[in-house]
Amino acid sequence: MKKHFTLLICLILAVTTTMSAQIGNNNRLVFVANLTSSQEVPPTSSDARGVASFVISEDRKTMTVHGVFSQLSGPITGCHIHTGLAGTSGGVYINFANDIDGNELRASVTLPPDFMQQALGKALYLNVHTSANPGGEIRGQLELQSDVFYSIALNGFQEVPSVTTDSYGAGYLTYSPGSTTARYRIVLNGLGGTPTASHIHVGTATNNGAVVVPLTIVSNTLIQGEIDLTTVPSDFFQNLEAEGLYANVHTAAHPGGEIRGQLLAKGPIFLEGFLNGDQEVPPVTTAAQGLSVAWLSTDLSAMVYLAVANGFTPSTGHFHFGAAGTNGPVLTPLSIGLPNFYQNLVSLSPDTVTMLLNSEIYINMHSNVNPNGEIRAQMIPNLRQVYAFDICDVQEVPSTGTGGIGTAVVTHDWLNTHLNYLYIVDGLTGPPTAAHVHSGEIGANGGVLLPINVPNPVGSGQFPIDGDVVSALLSGDTYLNVHTAANPGGEVRGQVRLGSLCNVSATEFVSYVTGLTVFPNPASEAATVRFESELAFEGYLTLTNLTGQQVLIQKIKVEIGETAIPINLKDQPIGLYFGQIKSTDGNTIAFKLVKE
Repeated sequence: MKKHFTLLICLILAVTTTMSAQIGNNNRLVFVANLTSSQEVPPTSSDARGVASFVISEDRKTMTVHGVFSQLSGPITGCHIHTGLAGTSGGVYINFANDIDGNELRASVTLPPDFMQQALGKALYLNVHTSANPGGEIRGQLELQSDVFYSIALNGFQEVPSVTTDSYGAGYLTYSPGSTTARYRIVLNGLGGTPTASHIHVGTATNNGAVVVPLTIVSNTLIQGEIDLTTVPSDFFQNLEAEGLYANVHTAAHPGGEIRGQLLAKGPIFLEGFLNGDQEVPPVTTAAQGLSVAWLSTDLSAMVYLAVANGFTPSTGHFHFGAAGTNGPVLTPLSIGLPNFYQNLVSLSPDTVTMLLNSEIYINMHSNVNPNGEIRAQMIPNLRQVYAFDICDVQEVPSTGTGGIGTAVVTHDWLNTHLNYLYIVDGLTGPPTAAHVHSGEIGANGGVLLPINVPNPVGSGQFPIDGDVVSALLSGDTYLNVHTAANPGGEVRGQVRLGSLCNVSATEFVSYVTGLTVFPNPASEAATVRFESELAFEGYLTLTNLTGQQVLIQKIKVEIGETAIPINLKDQPIGLYFGQIKSTDGNTIAFKLVKE
């Protein structure tokens, strides 16, 4: 047998650079805890920090946890998820006593039945205990990785004094955490005249107030645009969180406002859909349009929705099962409250919730002219696209062997306009000198794609992005790299993905397997992995999706010479997959495969 190569030699296949934004879609339920001493009750004086991610499985039955902690006063004596809102203390909810290794937490746990309700209600926190701080040295609330949404339901009754009108509207205001831009959309129906102005005002539901932000009138039925959050009054977010802002639409007949609606925080999971004929299958030529906003209860058992349409008279309407570009069966009919206006509460099964989170539910409004549907829209959740991954010395090329560790979370909105990142490192040979996101496959080095803030020990930031950056992230061919004086090319690194690599077996990778290819790639229903081997061995072929979930494992037997291993993709969704061929003694070859 030839000598094995050293730690990390991966044979990676190139994948198409023209994959759509849907490939690698990973808008999963992911929570993050950013741990500090100031969040303890009472606060401690520690300078320690921590970051932990909690990736929920698609069926919401299990959770993968990874956390790294730095600058603690001593060894970790306890690590738990506790119940309690921010500023309060509570009992132990999940115990990670057997999942701590030094300053690192790795765990895979079955979720308690009420976990989602507790977590979505912001009633859980991660607490790290030490001998010097037995009640907890640092802690952080579990925060859902989502954009912020406020719903708006407008009518004349909410005007002060109330206005008699047949007009109404539905809309929302949303922004990414840390972003300097918010976007808004309001669809109107039955307005008594052309809008003369529209604004966001300060004021409670029973009071009138001054104009805060003007809104852009696109047409008689659509108000839409963006708000520069750097120009709003200093108390804008305070009033927004207190539900002390309202949207007002003015007309000549009602100069003080014909319809208005408070901006209300709903959720915690919010969905939006802008209806038009282009989304029908096949597309419909129509000037009609509509808007649907919805939010899920914290226990994920129900959805409340508002929907408004204009430009036609709906004959009926429904929520349907089905991804974009496909037609599907009815989930529930829409309940008419007013002409062209729908609102109701819908009970949800766990499978339906999963489909909602995956944007596989659409709203459809039918007419006599177009009985199969005149306008429709996919319901898009406010969940951010999340890449939660580990950082270590082994992923460097070549490995630095320093023992440094870290964890990171990178997110962006579904419109691909804004990116957030948070990461931590520990155990480096010296202070970090630089940090970047680089272009490069697993096992390969590449140039700088994005500069990021140097960790100390935490690094964080946000900035606008474009589709090219998102395509690079979705491809799996980017990595976060932290440089030090001792290792100027990078001391620790982590591939930007939703899943771990540092805890993969670190045994040496074989040199007796050569010429690995996958064809076709991309593939639709099946692909074949081919390679030459100088030795016979037994092992397994596995596929892991971008969420870190192992979706395929099959036993293999390799003979000397060429081996061809078929992979059945018929039951796998479209996306990017990481494959591995593992021998029973731990040797590994890695590849990538795209299902189209």
